[in-house]
Amino acid sequence: MMQFIQQNYNKQISLEDIAASVNVSKSTALNIFKQFINDTPVNYLLSYRLKKAADMLKATENKIDYIALETGFEYESYFNRRFKQCYGITPGQYRKLKLEN
Repeated sequence: MMQFIQQNYNKQISLEDIAASVNVSKSTALNIFKQFINDTPVNYLLSYRLKKAADMLKATENKIDYIALETGFEYESYFNRRFKQCYGITPGQYRKLKLEN
């Protein structure tokens, strides 16, 4: 399931898609994730997307809205909000900080 997420993070995928990738039910997928990584598949997907976005902010000069779309976020405002919740700063501030270091 983690491999499926890592290969498809930039697409719109659901818990159903994640579970179906290994032919288990949604509840089984939730239980497996809870047991092994103490998180949900959807939270893992979100964290993975944000990590990829952070990598892109450091490594490219692509616009933030482009990075949001490329990492599976449908709306830039949602991406900005979740990025700030995760990293404590906005994507623009993160890029500026990483370029200065």
